Amino acid sequence: LFLLPSPFSPPHLRSCLLHLSSLSARTQLGICSSSVPSSIKTLKSWTEKCDLPKGLLIGLDVNGKPINTEPWKGSYVKYSTSGAKTFEELRNMGKGFVGLWKNGDAVVEEYER
Repeated sequence: LFLLPSPFSPPHLRSCLLHLSSLSARTQLGICSSSVPSSIKTLKSWTEKCDLPKGLLIGLDVNGKPINTEPWKGSYVKYSTSGAKTFEELRNMGKGFVGLWKNGDAVVEEYER
């Protein structure tokens, strides 16, 4: 992994990322930000600029009801173009295939700096 400041960086950076993505089985992004809206905006920018698949955004609701993220000091978004859990991890979670990520899913968590 390497850190990239923004999808609006020099065009050759986007080309390099697209080339690396085409050679790999999975693309993962980790986005840290001071707020959830900023993290989501950055995720949207990267997925759009790099033609990455979009999936579910997990971690911002409980049983369909939005959670209050305003008190969060920061947020972390973990994005993946393929499953992020091994079958052993899924068995240990006890959630069956509910815990299996789909192509383009992302999870948002509180990040304390």
